[in-house]
Amino acid sequence: MTVAFVLQGGASLAAVQVGMLRALTEADIRPDLVVGCSAGALNAVAFAQDPTLAGLENLQRLWLRVRRGDVLPLRPLSLTVGIAGLRDSIAAPDRLSLLIQHGLRISDLRDTAVPAHVVATDVYTGMPVVLSHGSALTALLASSSIPGVLPPVPWEGRSLVDGSQSADIPIKQAESLGAMTSYVLPSLLAVRPQASPVGVLPILIRTLGTMVGRIAAGELAAAQRNVHVLPTPEVYRALNPLSFRHTAELIQRGYDTTRVWLAKHSTSSRAATSSGGGNAAPPAAASLPAAALSAPPPGELAKPGDTPRAAQGLNCRPVADSRRDRLSTPPVAGPGVTFPEGVTDA
Repeated sequence: MTVAFVLQGGASLAAVQVGMLRALTEADIRPDLVVGCSAGALNAVAFAQDPTLAGLENLQRLWLRVRRGDVLPLRPLSLTVGIAGLRDSIAAPDRLSLLIQHGLRISDLRDTAVPAHVVATDVYTGMPVVLSHGSALTALLASSSIPGVLPPVPWEGRSLVDGSQSADIPIKQAESLGAMTSYVLPSLLAVRPQASPVGVLPILIRTLGTMVGRIAAGELAAAQRNVHVLPTPEVYRALNPLSFRHTAELIQRGYDTTRVWLAKHSTSSRAATSSGGGNAAPPAAASLPAAALSAPPPGELAKPGDTPRAAQGLNCRPVADSRRDRLSTPPVAGPGVTFPEGVTDA
């Protein structure tokens, strides 16, 4: 049975997928292929080139080094020229290119240990394009190029931009590549219902999150085969997807929530593992290596209270209580789609 890991885009919020990947790897759930878009594509290819715990530690260290300027270096001249319409973006891709190169150990997408597929969007048709061969660097740049912010990337006669614009959760693409069972690693955090946001940035984040959530729900509804949607941590407020202040906590919380989910679904998880993978049950509770998790900048963590340490900086609920209200818009389940507890297909 062909198993796929499908990784959603999400900018800085995709750090949560590093913890998810570690929990799945420790549980010996192995993919036969990985598919990702945008930041999820970066994680997918990094995992595919070295699908081991050591490889994940390298990916984790890379994430912990990232700052906004490494992804979106906004310079006054670039902003002015871009806004004036003299170029097709307001930022240059050079810093992002360097970051991607730092994490790559391969040159061609076909060189990964596990087959990896990157999803981008054709500028002119708006349709998703699956990249399975050729320059890994170019493919990842294309899949991560936010329209208007970063320039389109030329690829075999096409101009490509961020894959999230056309297939934020590329489940249809995974199934077309032969996946019979897919594990979806989302990055869209579940935000508790609250009063209307105040301020330009909170309103923008909430609006974009709702829009992306509805698109993702539609993509999952179209699934034709078995799909397991992993849970994401619940937060009390929306996080800025261009801020990397909470990376360490997102990784830890992604690990914790996935372990809880695996413990509750261990039987079905083992049954869905590919014939080449192992059948180990989820290991005993543990934390990610403390040495690899750097502390967030001073002042970023909430003051310690009754909330467990892992939940403090993100204002998350404790893991035991974090299985409700996973998605802002409940998805409509297609055949064989399973969601975290509390999310239905109503």
